[in-house]
Amino acid sequence: MLENTALLESLSTPAPTFATSSRSASSSRDAFTARNTTYPRKARDDKRRQACVSTIFLTALPAEAKPLRHALGLIRDNRFTALPLYRNAALALVITGAGPQAAKQAIATLIQQLPRDPQCHWINCGIAGHPDRPLGAAVAIDRLRSADEPDYTPLETTDMELPRLPLISHPQAEFSYAEPTCVDMEAAYLYRELSKQIPHPRFRCLKVISDNTQSQGAAINAKQVSAWMTALLPALEAMATKERRSFKDCHSWPPPRKST
Repeated sequence: MLENTALLESLSTPAPTFATSSRSASSSRDAFTARNTTYPRKARDDKRRQACVSTIFLTALPAEAKPLRHALGLIRDNRFTALPLYRNAALALVITGAGPQAAKQAIATLIQQLPRDPQCHWINCGIAGHPDRPLGAAVAIDRLRSADEPDYTPLETTDMELPRLPLISHPQAEFSYAEPTCVDMEAAYLYRELSKQIPHPRFRCLKVISDNTQSQGAAINAKQVSAWMTALLPALEAMATKERRSFKDCHSWPPPRKST
């Protein structure tokens, strides 16, 4: 959870966009940079760039997204201007912003504009507070609700080898730790908006603890958040492995042209 507005703004600094000049990329000696800063010729590849994704990662903050997009090899889609979106052929990562209004706008935009598989997985990853869990501990959320809802909604966690905890989402930063649950500002709102558009969405939620009764959010900064988020990477890879695939082995994007 975030301590104040200034901290939220510092963590929400937009991630830099990559240049898309094919001329500069083609002359670069760094193959990785070229691969992550250019697109193939527009006329030939417009359709392929619209390939449906099968997994969408949702993070509220750029600092949460940074280690995920680096580990998964995702590149910025500069034509998707409504939200910061990184992707390859099979995966997409979106920075939604925190709070109920941001969640509502982000989900509405993704439903309308991002081509996706009908059985797409939605995975919210980010920081959360908890009364007594240690900072940096990774957990799987097995049920969630917003602060204005009386009942929890159960979530699938059978393929997650992490401690399972409930979560309550609040519209503002919450440091009272009144209940023995995780607290954040987006997960339940994201699920609620998804449920309005997709019956029984395939939604998972993984969190890393950023504050507790001892720290009260004092340790939260962008660099530390990104470091904490690396604790979720083994759990994500294990989850993908059980589905007999690897996030790291997903095809590059845009996908190669099929021979005819």
